[in-house]
Amino acid sequence: MAIENVLEAYGNNLVGAHIDNSSGSGGHTIKDGDGTAMTSQPNLQFADANVSNDGTNNATVIQNFVDIDWNDWQEVDDNDDTYYRVTDAPLVDGNVEVDLMKKLWENPAPTASFASQTITLNSADYDYLLWIYTNGSIFSVIQQQSEIIIKGANVGMTYPITTSDTTLGIYNRSAVRNSDTSYTVNDCYIQSSGSTRTVNNSLLIPIAVYGIKQKVTISLSAIISNVSTSASNCMLSDGETSVEDALNYSTDEHVIGKWIDGSTLYEKTINYGALPNATGKSVAHGISNLGFVTEIFGCAISADGVYRLTFNPTYRYSNDYITASIDNTTVKTFTNANFSSYTTSYITVRYTKTA
Repeated sequence: MAIENVLEAYGNNLVGAHIDNSSGSGGHTIKDGDGTAMTSQPNLQFADANVSNDGTNNATVIQNFVDIDWNDWQEVDDNDDTYYRVTDAPLVDGNVEVDLMKKLWENPAPTASFASQTITLNSADYDYLLWIYTNGSIFSVIQQQSEIIIKGANVGMTYPITTSDTTLGIYNRSAVRNSDTSYTVNDCYIQSSGSTRTVNNSLLIPIAVYGIKQKVTISLSAIISNVSTSASNCMLSDGETSVEDALNYSTDEHVIGKWIDGSTLYEKTINYGALPNATGKSVAHGISNLGFVTEIFGCAISADGVYRLTFNPTYRYSNDYITASIDNTTVKTFTNANFSSYTTSYITVRYTKTA
């Protein structure tokens, strides 16, 4: 079927267009994709398309792509209007950086007394919250501690002290969730064995709250066959391929992210065996160049599998207690009662390194 005149046409109205000669009059009717006749034009041109005759005097426009390899495609002239399909696009040379931990709140006066108050987080886009707080300005050595909670939970901040060989004191402050972006931080209470609790808001001072994302979905619209991602605030160790891997517990030392000063944050779980009977116990942790310890916590189960307990870093029931601590070579526990029926226990440490 001959087409002697050419129409230069633009726009989506030619998608699925075809030329209809069913009238048998020798003329050609241009119809769009819905079969509606288009306005008569003196010329007709379908850019980069083939015309296929179906044998019944109907010619259908077929989109035509030209396959081309990457090297040849780079040499194509800018004025070439041909539709090309690149068959061997290369890998993207670069990284996609994603912040998996962001600061949502910061105490403007981290060394001042912190009375009960409501704080507001600047985002609800998180899966976990990391609360960082100090033991308090009344101590000669100020220590930082942290708590990680799942989204929607309240948080408890604690700090144990020993006032004598037989007396244990505990500082406790809670933060109650009002919404995903609002928490009420309560007063700090001091409780010692056999005494009435009192308020001291110079202790357990919150200094920052960070939001943590468990995973991030990245959408890219480009010719890409592989993407290598790295998170600016969650650095994965060798052999780990996802953020979930970095969050797994292990008896091997592994990287779980970065501390607030930018140093690498590690985690290791120690198989601690049975808890002691009204005495202390030390187990070597095998950590070299131990730096700042951000958190130490443990769990235990009795030999019969009936009773379970956790300590972070202290467990207390009535007048019985367990407390955990760490030095450069060992993880230590101390109990004032018989906890030896808890024959299986583990202690997890999160820390930085000096080198």
